[in-house]
Amino acid sequence: MENILVIGDVGAQYDALQNLLNKIPAEEKERIIFVGDLMDRGDKPIEVVDFVKNNAECIYGNHEDMFVDYYRKQGRYQHGLWINYNGGEPTADAYANAGENKLNEHLDYIENLPWFIETENFFISHGIWSKYYDLEQAQQIFETTPNGQRGQNNLIWNRDSITPRGKFQIYGHNGHNELTDYSLCIDGQRDFPKSVCAYNTATKKIYKESFF
Repeated sequence: MENILVIGDVGAQYDALQNLLNKIPAEEKERIIFVGDLMDRGDKPIEVVDFVKNNAECIYGNHEDMFVDYYRKQGRYQHGLWINYNGGEPTADAYANAGENKLNEHLDYIENLPWFIETENFFISHGIWSKYYDLEQAQQIFETTPNGQRGQNNLIWNRDSITPRGKFQIYGHNGHNELTDYSLCIDGQRDFPKSVCAYNTATKKIYKESFF
C-alpha cells in the first residue's frame, strides 16, 4: 500500500500543524500531501505556506483561489467575499506586513498548484469530485450560485454528491471527518474543538491536533 500522509485544511494554524507533525512517526511522513486551504482565519498563513512550499506537495483549494483572485484583481468573486466572509482579513494583514516580495513569491507558488493528485490507489482533491461530471468537466466547470457568486470550480468548492470511482477519494473543504467505504474527508475546521487532521494511507491512522 502507498505510504502517503494526507493533511487536511490548515487554515493558517501553523503551531497546530507543527504539533500534529511532531507526534506522527517519521516513517509515516515519507510523502506528505496537503489538500489546500493553507491560509485564512488563523494568524500564521505565511509560515504555513512557507513550510508546505519547502516540505510537501499541495493541492489548490478554494481559499487559495479567493486569495489569488483578490491580489490578481481577477474579479471572479464578489467584492469583500474573501476579506469579510471567508477569514481573509488576517491573511491580508500578514502579507501587508511581510511585503510585496513575499506576497508575489507565494502568489506564483499557489497559482501553480494542481487541482488534484491521483496515485495508483487514491484520488486526492480539495473539494468533492461530483458524481455529475467527468474529471475533465470537473476541472472546467465554474458554477454560479443564487447570489451571483462566480469562480466556483467543482474540484475546489463542491461539498455534495460523492460517488465511488474505483479509487479511494480523500478531500477536505467540508469541515469535518467523514469516512465511507470509498472516501474520507480530512478537514477538522468545524470539529469541536477545531483541529488540523492527517491521515496515513498505509497505516490508516487518523491524527488530530486541536486549536482554539
